[in-house]
Amino acid sequence: MITLIRNDSFYIHEFALRYTMSGIDTVHFGVTGELLRNVTLMPRPAAMVHYKNDRPVITHGHEKFAWVKNGLVLQVAGGGYLALNAFNTARDKERLFTASNTPRLIAGAFVFLVGRVLQMSYRQHLQLGRKYHLEYIDLSVVAERAF
Repeated sequence: MITLIRNDSFYIHEFALRYTMSGIDTVHFGVTGELLRNVTLMPRPAAMVHYKNDRPVITHGHEKFAWVKNGLVLQVAGGGYLALNAFNTARDKERLFTASNTPRLIAGAFVFLVGRVLQMSYRQHLQLGRKYHLEYIDLSVVAERAF
């Protein structure tokens, strides 16, 4: 929870909820101050941040089509098709790399590689820099100008 915001810094009161057999327990870690220039990553707007062993973990949360965006579906489909093709070829006691089977293997490998490229390019966080940045806007000055 953010407790105080200054021109170039903000103060966070860190706490974690722990679920036990007897109920919910709140653990407070105290107040820490951070400079705006030291913040380099922010979670995506649809991401959920929860704590596991007192460390923040970012999950997909309510992000739509996250399993397609991160390439998992394509990797499973491509790898599954390749494994099924190899299994069926071995079961029928045929050679794996024949003229009729090679295009199918290439298609399965292509789908898997597209999923891998998506996985490498997908980020669960926003990198602060050129495109995204944090900026302090003093609302008291804005409110004085309005009147």
